[in-house]
Amino acid sequence: MPATLHDRTHEPAPTGRRVVVASAITALLTLVGVGILISVTISSPGPQRIPMIVATLLIPAALAVYWSCARIVAYRISGGMLIVERRLLSRRFSLDQVASSEIASDVMRGAWKFYGNDGLGAIAGSYRSRRWGRFRAYLSDPSRAVVLHLRDGRALIISPAHPEVFERDLQARLS
Repeated sequence: MPATLHDRTHEPAPTGRRVVVASAITALLTLVGVGILISVTISSPGPQRIPMIVATLLIPAALAVYWSCARIVAYRISGGMLIVERRLLSRRFSLDQVASSEIASDVMRGAWKFYGNDGLGAIAGSYRSRRWGRFRAYLSDPSRAVVLHLRDGRALIISPAHPEVFERDLQARLS
């Protein structure tokens, strides 16, 4: 069945520099830490060495799973909802709450994180800035952002691969 105006999927933007750098630093620090733990464990006597090595190797495995699950798969406009699709958990937002939208390229400048993930696989969570006030972010590249201004004064910020196309589809749905 072909997608309609009310059921359209948009790919996320390619992974931006901030997410790449955060992921690389996390991977590097994890590998260094795991290497140190394994070398200390190997040099210590006792039968607990093998279980300790296995437990230590679970750390990078868990981070790899988290990284994969944190990544944004798609943004979908379906009926009256915007759905942010991730591997394990999708978030749904009512389009009735959207007052307006705009394309912006510096959305994270001056933003403070309340909670969430600030770059391991994606930028996702609750933030606050002078420019946007309180907002939720689901970004793979903050330089390709679409800001959805909500009626309650908050914002929802996403990063589709083609912000202009997404905003045009959104505006057609809101009209």
